[in-house]
Amino acid sequence: MDVLLGQKIRVPGHGKCGSAMVMQSVRQCRVSMRSVAALAPLGLIPLSAWAYGGTRDETVLVCAISACIAACITAVFYSKDFWVVRLPLIFSGLILAMGWGMALFPQMEYRLDWSRMVPLERAFPHWVPGTIDQTASFQEMIVITALLAVLASLIAIFQSFKGVWLAVIVTGCTSVSLLGYGIVQKLAGAPGIFWESYRPPGTFFATWFYHGNAAAFMHMVFPYLLAGAFVSTTKAMRGLFFAAILITLGAAWMNVSKAGLPLIGVGSIAFAGGLLWLRGREAFTPLRLRWMLGAVAGIIVLAISAPVLSPSTQRWQELPIHLKADYPRFLIADITMRKMVPESGVFGFGPGTWRLAMPFFSHDLGDRAEGIWQHAHNDYLETLVEWGWVGFLMWVAIFAGGCYRGVRSILTLGHRPDMAVVSLAALCSLLTTAIHAGFDFPFQIFSLQMIAVMSLAIVWTTPQREEAA
Repeated sequence: MDVLLGQKIRVPGHGKCGSAMVMQSVRQCRVSMRSVAALAPLGLIPLSAWAYGGTRDETVLVCAISACIAACITAVFYSKDFWVVRLPLIFSGLILAMGWGMALFPQMEYRLDWSRMVPLERAFPHWVPGTIDQTASFQEMIVITALLAVLASLIAIFQSFKGVWLAVIVTGCTSVSLLGYGIVQKLAGAPGIFWESYRPPGTFFATWFYHGNAAAFMHMVFPYLLAGAFVSTTKAMRGLFFAAILITLGAAWMNVSKAGLPLIGVGSIAFAGGLLWLRGREAFTPLRLRWMLGAVAGIIVLAISAPVLSPSTQRWQELPIHLKADYPRFLIADITMRKMVPESGVFGFGPGTWRLAMPFFSHDLGDRAEGIWQHAHNDYLETLVEWGWVGFLMWVAIFAGGCYRGVRSILTLGHRPDMAVVSLAALCSLLTTAIHAGFDFPFQIFSLQMIAVMSLAIVWTTPQREEAA
């Protein structure tokens, strides 16, 4: 008994071996929590799409608050990865400083009861930038802050390709559910969204009131569906993306927008061209490449036939009228470019103020541009009016800088073709969005902004993922 009492008994779980097991368990738990935390910002993609596309004031507020919460969750588990890519964060900080500075120190106030702008007393010289309406700029800056916080979060998450692949899967699932719902709407002949008693007079699709927003969502996500089908290694994943491709094409065919199928075709051509450039990579088997190029050829034929065979045929027949110089959108764009841009100055009128300033410059149009214009149907001109040349160049730096990094990285991702294909999809998505922004407003809708933010995060982080591979 004395011998037994004098011995040190080694209890499992104690000592060096036990400490190692505990540390390993902690690390595994942290990895699992990081994976769950990655779903927070990515969950904003289906949330904003189903929340009426982020087109209503109440849903935009909900999405913005959710985005801030998601960014905080991500910061807890990805704190070390936030500063790996500094350049977009620097530009984001400059944009936020300029936007909030203009919002906090307004020059004027829009009085709805008087329908006029009232100058305000300021403690700063007149050349110090300030918004023409504090309320509108505050609302806009809340959304922009939330989006840039999500951009920083996704840049941290996308340091690993697992995060990027998770984003592609979330995009595919959202496309299947939302666009499938839109197809059911059209087949059922529904006069509006199923669960609402109010029937909008516009050409809605799925949860979007405006058919152009739905078309933008389709061509923005389509390159990711092609990339998912090309990269997937399991039958389940390949089946998901095949279904998403067919549903998206069906939705674009049923939607009355003229932009949907043609821009899907443009994105598909760009994607096929990128695949041909990368055809010498190890994982690009000739059979899979031929299959993908054949599918892209079919998509192009479908896009070409849309003006003749699709439900949007009538709208295509109206195209000559829409190309005339006196078409309302051209008149509004002309007023914006000739009068508003020079008047707004170097720093602009302030975020979110274009719709308030437009009526003061459009008196000469009379009844040639009737109705209330919320957007300029040209994101570039609208950005110039609201942010001036200084803010405009900052936004261009984030967009163009990411595209440059994406192109450069695709050319060097020889040993990771899966990364190259997804980065190619992000570039194709940004390409079609940039084209669409020239005659519509995809950069002003929260659900579409989320897809654009995801694409920018992918192209900005590609070099870091390539180095870590």
